[in-house]
Amino acid sequence: MTDTVQTAPPKSTPLVLVPGPGRHDASELARFIRAHATVTSALERWCLLTGLGSAPIEARVHESVVHQVGSVAESLPNGVTGLELEPGTRVVCRKVALVCGLAVLMEATNWYVPDRLPADIALTLETTSTPFGWAIEALGVRRIEVRDIAAQAGELFAQQAIVCDRGGNRLAFVVERFLPALLSSHAA
Repeated sequence: MTDTVQTAPPKSTPLVLVPGPGRHDASELARFIRAHATVTSALERWCLLTGLGSAPIEARVHESVVHQVGSVAESLPNGVTGLELEPGTRVVCRKVALVCGLAVLMEATNWYVPDRLPADIALTLETTSTPFGWAIEALGVRRIEVRDIAAQAGELFAQQAIVCDRGGNRLAFVVERFLPALLSSHAA
């Protein structure tokens, strides 16, 4: 049985079922994540509300590679779509694990267009391990075209999405793979 509490949200936030301590399932977690503008904010809130941990969500960057669309477009996977790229556009592929304390919560691959970001945000993403969601939060982001994709062994579920700013500019294409630590009561 899952303990869930409804709370009155701020005026601009849709009503979201808030998890409490107890057992939760992957479908409940997926609904919770999709109700948030960024996965980073959803994961931090999930960890606090379910008792998984109170440490801030951090990104462990595994790889960050710059691609030039047009010159090496063949190196971008076929599934990376929806960014409306022109020839010559720089795209960064950043692979990270999002963690809370010692618990690895998810693995993400993020293809983002640094020239569509303010210079300070692009520099932060290039030079630090700040999670993408925290870096772009002030841009009034939203996720569109969220789709479930096949989960691999050892994953709860996986999804992909396009991340846009408040003006509708397509900033990133993300693939997110959520891990069992999110449902553990002793993850962090």
